[in-house]
Amino acid sequence: NKNQIMQIEAMQEIIKQYPNVKLLMLGNGPLKTQYEEEIRNRNLNKNIELLGYRRDVVDILNSIDCLISTSKREGLAVNILEGLASGRIVIASDNRGNRPAIKNGETGFLIHSKEELIEAMKDVIENKEKIINKMEPKIKSTIQEYSIEVVKKQLEEIYKSEGI
Repeated sequence: NKNQIMQIEAMQEIIKQYPNVKLLMLGNGPLKTQYEEEIRNRNLNKNIELLGYRRDVVDILNSIDCLISTSKREGLAVNILEGLASGRIVIASDNRGNRPAIKNGETGFLIHSKEELIEAMKDVIENKEKIINKMEPKIKSTIQEYSIEVVKKQLEEIYKSEGI
C-alpha cells in the first residue's frame, strides 16, 4: 500500500543526474527485506537509507528538503500534514487522503506515476527555494485548516447535528 518501491525506482534515475541525493525511508513492514534487496541490486546503498521505526520524526523532518509519499491509498495523511507543518516541500501520490492537503502546485506536488515523481524530485532539487517561497503562504493556511481548534469545532458540529 505504501508503494515505496516507486521511490526506489525513481532514485535509480535521479542519481544519474544528481549522484549525491539521499532518500531516507522510515517505517518497518513486511516488504523491508525485499526493499533492502532492491536497494542492493540497484547499487543504491549510498543513496537510500532504510531507517526503520523512529521516534525522532520531527528531527528527521527538520533535516530533509522534501517529504515523499507514494501510497496507493491514504486516510488522513498525518505524515503529509507533519511535512507541511515543518515547512517541507511535499510530493505525494494523488489519492483520497492526500488530495485535500496537497493542492497541486499550491502546497506540494500530486503525482500519478514514477515519471511524475522523478520530474517533481528534479524540480525540488533544482528550485527548492523558489518552490518554498511560492507555496509557503498556502501551506500555512492549509495547516491552519487541520489545527486542533478547527478540527475540534468541526467534530463538535458533527456530533451536535447527529444528536450525540
